[in-house]
Amino acid sequence: MRKVVNFVIDKKYVMLALFILSAVVCVFLSSKVNINYDISHYLPESSDVNKGLEIMEKEFPSDESSFYMMFDDLKDEERSTIPEEIRNIPDVKSVDYDASEKYNIENHTLYKVTVNGDADSDTASSAYQEITKKYKDYKPKTSGDVSERNKEVLPKYVLVAAVAFGTVILIIMCNSVVEVFLFLFTILIAVLINKGTNIMFSSVSNITDSISAILQLALSMDYSIMLMNRFNQAREKEKDITKAMKDALYSAVTSITSSSITTVVGLLALIFMSFTIGRDLGLVLAKGVLCSLIATFFVLPGLILIFHKAIDKTRKKVPTVKMDKLARFSYRFRFVLLPLFVIIFVASFFLKGSLNIGFLETSGDEVFRVFTKENEIAVVYNNQDEDKIKAISGELASNQELTSVMCYGNTIDRELKYNEMNGQFKMLGANTEIEDYLLRIIYYKCHTNETNTIDIASLFQFIQDVVYQNPTYPIDAKTKEQVTALSVFANKDFINQPRSAQEIAAITGMEEMQISALIAQYNTLSGNATSETGADQISIKTIVDFLCNVVIQQPEYSSMFDDASKTRLMGLQEIMNDVQNDTKLSSQELMDLLAKLTQDVDPSMIEIVYLFYGSCYEYDENWTMTIEGLVTYLNQDVLQDSRFDSLIQDERRAEVAAAGEMILGAKRLLVGQNYSRMIITSNMSSEGEDVTTFVSQLKESLKDTDSYIIGNSPMAIEIDEDFDDELNLITILTMAFIFIVVALTFSSNIVPVALVLTIQCSVFTTMGILSLLGTRVYFISLLVVQAVLMGATIDYAIVYTTYYLEHRKKVDIKEAMIQAYNRSIHTIVTSSLILCSCTLIVALFTSAASAKICETIAEGAFCSTLLIIFVLPGVLASIDKIITLKEKNKAASKKAQ
Repeated sequence: MRKVVNFVIDKKYVMLALFILSAVVCVFLSSKVNINYDISHYLPESSDVNKGLEIMEKEFPSDESSFYMMFDDLKDEERSTIPEEIRNIPDVKSVDYDASEKYNIENHTLYKVTVNGDADSDTASSAYQEITKKYKDYKPKTSGDVSERNKEVLPKYVLVAAVAFGTVILIIMCNSVVEVFLFLFTILIAVLINKGTNIMFSSVSNITDSISAILQLALSMDYSIMLMNRFNQAREKEKDITKAMKDALYSAVTSITSSSITTVVGLLALIFMSFTIGRDLGLVLAKGVLCSLIATFFVLPGLILIFHKAIDKTRKKVPTVKMDKLARFSYRFRFVLLPLFVIIFVASFFLKGSLNIGFLETSGDEVFRVFTKENEIAVVYNNQDEDKIKAISGELASNQELTSVMCYGNTIDRELKYNEMNGQFKMLGANTEIEDYLLRIIYYKCHTNETNTIDIASLFQFIQDVVYQNPTYPIDAKTKEQVTALSVFANKDFINQPRSAQEIAAITGMEEMQISALIAQYNTLSGNATSETGADQISIKTIVDFLCNVVIQQPEYSSMFDDASKTRLMGLQEIMNDVQNDTKLSSQELMDLLAKLTQDVDPSMIEIVYLFYGSCYEYDENWTMTIEGLVTYLNQDVLQDSRFDSLIQDERRAEVAAAGEMILGAKRLLVGQNYSRMIITSNMSSEGEDVTTFVSQLKESLKDTDSYIIGNSPMAIEIDEDFDDELNLITILTMAFIFIVVALTFSSNIVPVALVLTIQCSVFTTMGILSLLGTRVYFISLLVVQAVLMGATIDYAIVYTTYYLEHRKKVDIKEAMIQAYNRSIHTIVTSSLILCSCTLIVALFTSAASAKICETIAEGAFCSTLLIIFVLPGVLASIDKIITLKEKNKAASKKAQ
């Protein structure tokens, strides 16, 4: 060891250059470390949620992500213009907003922005940065996956504030101002190396990344102080600065290493968690402590030697607190403090059982403090279970706490009546709406293959009573005029009513003299002296029949009619015969008939009218179609049918095409190659009895299916189920590891019991106080505080106990307590102040998980410090006979010899 120490001191410039170079390289490497924001990534392999997530990621690879933006005090016109402005930003897919309370509460306005690329992509990040930059003057609040990936979890100003506060404490408590900055420079190198070497891991959680630097500073500053103290002590005996440092470093290696080992083993206990964020936290933080240890040994000695003159010039007095009174008090009430400690331990142990533990950290979400955040749960299920899932979705639809339940079976593949179809379009987000009459026509066409027949009278009556009255049905004036002219011949009463020659001439357009001659001829041939009514009157049908059956059949009269006139007469006769006989005609038969009367009647119009008629009078209300089937039928059949050109304009065709793409996109979101998913949204809180009960019931419903429930709530419930065991495991392991280290340090079995139980009591006390206050504690905070307090603050207890046992060899209990108090208080207070203040500042000025973890550490460190100062000395004094028995036996043995 001496050779190593000599090498480090003699090559101090080489060491310093090497570590600075390493730190610079690690600055570059740290930017390449993969930061993971998804806590579900750390679920154990046996986790059902984890299995479901793996299937979902494989079956439904994401190509988009979203975030929320909340603005305050927008003007009315800005509320409507901002969404359009955001949509015009590159890589923005959509912006959800409407005037409802869902997006507007008091002076707050919410937008949901969907962008291209998953939340971790450069594309999503670029879009987010562009949007937030554009509206930075509005100071909007953001939330969601993309926001979390692009926000600073620990803003630089908070880190600077924490370091600055720690620096102030060090300046006050240390012998020299210069040595403080040497300590900080050493820690900075260690922090940079630790962050850079995180590249060895496949990823590091954002929680770990955000708190590792500040915890590394707080947990390992002691090492620099301890080395500096050793150096000052060595200088009192050795005037040669270099030799003094060699002696100091050699003598400090054991104590500093021992101190760091307690911290490292406490942190490494986290790696035994099945929830592997413990491994993530434990490895990174333990590595950070080791980096600080190495930097203290290899960098700080050289810095002290280089700047020792500046250190000497800036020496000052440090505040000292005489602890004699507290020592005497602790001695006097030592036999009270022991049972008091037991009471505190037992009471806090039971109190912690009612602690409100949270498994999802949402308290820092400023957006959803205002707006209700929908709780989304997904069920990933085997495609073969589609029918079962469809039935389950139907049962869930009656649950009033759910806002929507979507799966392939109850959305895209749901059989819908025509009047339900538009609602389904809207629910799926399609920007189209098809008129009800047109939907009925499409349904009718799909289910009948256009085989209907209609009698002419009913058809023309339908046109007048229904078609003309529908303002959305396209019919031009000329067609309307033709139909109106023809419709008179579709009325039995009209065609059979006796009329004068003058009336018939007005209706047919023939000359009155011709009509009179025809009537006379008809009467003569039929043997009638007069007309049907006893006067010169005849019905239109009779005169047309006479013309067709008699007149144009005679050669002398036939030549008076051209072929077109003959055809029209024959067509008119056929129409009136069909009307008279109530003959039902197909659309083709009617068109063939009307073709004899006019060339201007549009066949498409007739066919569509037939479909329209059938959709009104021959419709089966039980007919259904799926939305996927409808869109496919529209695109492959209806829109290719020229007859619908007049009913479906270009704009509507574009909407239908877009709806088709949307439906296909929705199907891709719900149906994978082997697995599909059901998406359930509700206003239930992410954690709580209501959602736990719901997930439990959902699991029961799905027990006969190959399925997995995923989402934040199922993940929280799953973690909760194993958390007590996890926390107990970490508690036992940290206590066992630290016990072994302390036992080896003191060569005693009793001392480590007292020290370990004291620190564990501080953990329980922290949890008990939080329980009494009703504070919600993030579960990771408890795991970290257990490891950190047991690993770090036990050093404070070791410092006091070491001094107590050393002085106890020479003086009585009371004097040993006084000396131990006075010798250890400066180290304990300095170290605890740094740990508490740095973590508290992070807790006060950041949000989400990192704040909760640091807040709990600060509270725990404070409790631990109080117990070590006010309780531990009395406890040790009360069991003095036991802990000093070994030394007494040694002394007696020597005396006997």
